[in-house]
Amino acid sequence: MPVEVEIIEKLRSKKKVAKSGITRNVNRVRELINNKESVSKVRQYAKNIEEAKEKARIVINELEKADPSSIEADGEWLVEVECDVTDAKLTASLSSKTLTRELVVFCDASEDACAAVAYMRAVLVDGEVICHLVMAKTRLMPLKTISIPRGELMGCQLAVLLAKTICEQLGLSMLHVTYLSDSTTAIWWIHGEPRNFQPFVANRVAEVISESDPGQWHHVRTDLNVADIATRGVAANDLKPESRWINGPDFLKSDKSEWPIDDIPGPPSPTAQREMKKKVLGAEVVVPKLLDPASYCNWLKLVRVTAWILRFCHNLRKKDRRNAEVLSVEELEEAELYWIKSAQQDRFGVEVESLSKGRPAAQASRIADLNPQLVNGILRVGGRIDKAELPWEAKHPIILDHGHDITRLIVIHYHRKLIHAGVEHVFNHIREKYWILRGHSEVKNCTVKCPLCHQRCIQPLTQRMSSLSSTRLAGVSVPFQNVGLDYAGPFSVRIGRNRIEKRNICLFTCMHMRAVHLEVAHSLEADSFIMALRRFLARRGNPARILSDNGTNFVGAERESRESVLEIDQERVADELSARGVQWIFIPPAAPWFGGAWESLV
Repeated sequence: MPVEVEIIEKLRSKKKVAKSGITRNVNRVRELINNKESVSKVRQYAKNIEEAKEKARIVINELEKADPSSIEADGEWLVEVECDVTDAKLTASLSSKTLTRELVVFCDASEDACAAVAYMRAVLVDGEVICHLVMAKTRLMPLKTISIPRGELMGCQLAVLLAKTICEQLGLSMLHVTYLSDSTTAIWWIHGEPRNFQPFVANRVAEVISESDPGQWHHVRTDLNVADIATRGVAANDLKPESRWINGPDFLKSDKSEWPIDDIPGPPSPTAQREMKKKVLGAEVVVPKLLDPASYCNWLKLVRVTAWILRFCHNLRKKDRRNAEVLSVEELEEAELYWIKSAQQDRFGVEVESLSKGRPAAQASRIADLNPQLVNGILRVGGRIDKAELPWEAKHPIILDHGHDITRLIVIHYHRKLIHAGVEHVFNHIREKYWILRGHSEVKNCTVKCPLCHQRCIQPLTQRMSSLSSTRLAGVSVPFQNVGLDYAGPFSVRIGRNRIEKRNICLFTCMHMRAVHLEVAHSLEADSFIMALRRFLARRGNPARILSDNGTNFVGAERESRESVLEIDQERVADELSARGVQWIFIPPAAPWFGGAWESLV
């Protein structure tokens, strides 16, 4: 049935506003606003069709925003909306013989409203495609003016809520929903990370991607976007059952691969980039150092080179008072403090800045337990031993961090100064002036890497002994079956009161039982040795083998006794032993380890 709604429409006039005219128009506005019957008619019409509903909402919104004081005299507002919905019979029915069902949602926005419309696309068993309107939803824009791209994003948000409602009612999966929008900016936002945008865009993008996947969003041209009808309005007479609003655009009935849509938009527009968060990056100006401590291995050399550079800078600034003398103690101390401040600034920059501002170091700091204090720009240990009878530097040592190049050079300096002493000794001397975090491990690491200390700690290689000879493993046998022979001496022997002569000891040892038999050899002659050998044989019996030195390996202090073996007539001895059935074996020359069994006894 036709519905007529009176709405105020402002008419401008150049005439002055009369008081009576203002009162008459204000009363007219209030009458129209309070006319519940007119508003109810508009709402009733809005329930019948979505376009008329949006148009009616816009009318109501203008009524509520009308300002009575701005109405001019002789002004009359009147808008007549004629709608006939008797011819628009909206029926939504789907055949039960469907093969697949898919929900396609369009969304759009204008300056007045945003809208979303959903179509059910069904493929029948015979291959026919049916598409029909399922549901549509519109919303007015906020009173505060927003940009069109933001309105398009609100339309995308509305599309997701509409699809969720339909899927819950029809039992569909949200993964089988296709979203189409004509805003490349909104789609680019949806494909981005919410945390990278301003709060307005970030909150809505987060809600959209929580209910949908960015891959479900596609771009469609504006002339193919059906939701544009809902945002701009259309007469109810144009909404016929065969209209595009009811049946959807024609491309929905074709194969999906032939749809005129784009998957991912191109590069972002300037409007999209304006919604990006501004990332503030802290920049720190790093002044390169003239010297690199890592390239030095001597602390004193680094300090002296730095002192010369500081003097050069001083002479450039004060040309009238140049210093050309040798380096003074004060200049060396200044150079040393320069590098210590640099090392502390590298590792404890936050603590130094906090203490310089009069605030204590943070509890989470690594040196918080040391109660650090800043004295003349140097970070020192605090503590409660100020009254101790110690040097001031020992009570408040300088704090250094382990692993720093300056710390390494200082430790090496003390290590060499103390003539490569042990770890504990070096560590205790360093503690008199410096407090190094994990100092014990730092000193130990320096000691391990010291070439001289490494050479001192090297263990000599030990030769692995070969298997014992058969004479040492004779099994069950009588003593002195295999005998080792060697000379010991000479020894000075007093004969009578005034005469002193030299005597040698002929040592016989059992190779198996290690028993020892000693005989005195009066001289180094062969006869004297044969007599000693006969006495041995008479007392211990004939051995099977006798082993002795070859004689060429005797050196040093035992030279005289070793020469006795050389002077022995080996042929006579061999004849004597052969007659008794004894075999005499000489060890190889220059191989004393063969005779270790008797050499250890000598």
